[in-house]
Amino acid sequence: MKKGDIIIGAAFAVLSVLITMSSYDLGIWKLGKPGPGLMPFGLGIILFSCSIAILILSIRNTENAKKEGEGVWSQVDFSRVASVSGCLISFFFF
Repeated sequence: MKKGDIIIGAAFAVLSVLITMSSYDLGIWKLGKPGPGLMPFGLGIILFSCSIAILILSIRNTENAKKEGEGVWSQVDFSRVASVSGCLISFFFF
């Protein structure tokens, strides 16, 4: 388990709580119509669930990571992530 996995998971959990609270102040639903805070509220909930998943995985894999020296992101193929991101960005501009 890398210390960074826990720090990033906790930071995003705090950020998602702040986003959710701020979007609730904007108004989620008013008189049968969606308010301006509905989309950030939903995205804050999704971000919170993802950050909690990272925290749970990094804490649960403590013993394995100490033996192997790997973190949550160790098996991610970043070349594929970069190629997909590049394709999406080029699609956006073209």
